Amino acid sequence: TLLSLIELAELGDAIMTTTPITLFAPTDSAFAKLPKDVVDAAVDPLNRELLVDVLLSHVIGTVVSSSTLGQIPMLPSLSGSQLFLDRDTITVVDVQSNTSGMVVAPFDTFATNGLIHAIDEVLVLSKPPPPSTNSTNNIMENLEEAGDYSTLILLLTFAGLDSVIAEHDGLTLFAPTDDALQAMPGGLLAYLMFIEPDLLTDVLLYHAADGVVLSSDLEDGMLVPTLFEGEDGFEDVVIGVGGGEVTVNSASVVEADVICSNGVFHGIGTALNPLKWNTTLLGVLGPEYSTLVQALMAVGGGPPPIFEGNTTLFAPSNDAFAALPSGTLEALLADPDTLNQVLMHHNVPGILNSSDLVPGETLTTAIGDELTVSVGTDTSMCPFTPCGEEEFCNYDLIESFCELCDDVYPNCQYVSEVQGQQECERKCGDSERRLSEPT
Repeated sequence: TLLSLIELAELGDAIMTTTPITLFAPTDSAFAKLPKDVVDAAVDPLNRELLVDVLLSHVIGTVVSSSTLGQIPMLPSLSGSQLFLDRDTITVVDVQSNTSGMVVAPFDTFATNGLIHAIDEVLVLSKPPPPSTNSTNNIMENLEEAGDYSTLILLLTFAGLDSVIAEHDGLTLFAPTDDALQAMPGGLLAYLMFIEPDLLTDVLLYHAADGVVLSSDLEDGMLVPTLFEGEDGFEDVVIGVGGGEVTVNSASVVEADVICSNGVFHGIGTALNPLKWNTTLLGVLGPEYSTLVQALMAVGGGPPPIFEGNTTLFAPSNDAFAALPSGTLEALLADPDTLNQVLMHHNVPGILNSSDLVPGETLTTAIGDELTVSVGTDTSMCPFTPCGEEEFCNYDLIESFCELCDDVYPNCQYVSEVQGQQECERKCGDSERRLSEPT
């Protein structure tokens, strides 16, 4: 079947005389898997250019033996599409679609001008458009048309970069999909948008590069300078090519070479990170704090002063908000000024670890009112309750050890050692137990 199609496309002389080449030759059974309408379209004289393109997508202009497939992960085919090669799989990445074929016997068939490897699938692809202004849509318009980048469009517009991305001539954008941005740490997008908009701009610029960089230009380990300027100049992203995929830093390219009137964009499956997001306030909040994030978004630009510099946030969980009287949360969300005061009441200047908190201590919040620290667990579990100090009880932080029965019992700084001993005696029934000093 392959031979008849090569003859029909009048490519026989080219394939026999071009040197050196490697031909990934679909078997007859591979062609038999194709839908009839695809085969009919391929042999239609009106589609001769398409047939030539499909056949040349199976040919590369160098000799690659089966033993070296993993060493040369990506090569251009004679049609202009890209072949990603590993030891077992040949994958062609094209603008329109992705197909792959497994190398099967016979392989490493020598010819006077190269090698032939049999594969079990036909790589049905068309030639990608050349790097030009063939598309009448700019990058922003093509992002919108693609349908998978609505969150990115929102962020670019919010940051005032939409016109830059639409009008900058000769631009490459590594575009995170909606799924990629929604997978970011909970609260981070709200933090970047409403608390640190300058950081949002930095993050977005880290996804853009000056100049048109196509997949055919990429090499493993290649550095691409972005438009994000760090302390040491414009920051690079690192290209990875191998294992049947292309990565930008650690983000997989999920859509390649979307040609636009002012450049190109590549869809990526993970947002790129030029910042230490895991240490960013609110960037570490998970889904159990989604109501807090909603509150921050409702305040809008109000709360930045309380988040500037080092600060400690006592973050109400979703359950905490749910425990408010009915209608309270809705009223706060509708009143940004009051909501802002409530949020500021949860912030204390300076970084306080749990070990820094002392029972009974008074903390001054960002708006000057006071919070009182109470450290402990549910006092209903304390064997000494009631003792009159339940508000500041931390009995579980002080334990005593019974040397004879090898048991640990809770002690408390607000009750005597005798009471602790009595609790142990009650538990093990031996009044002669000797007690060590509290740990």
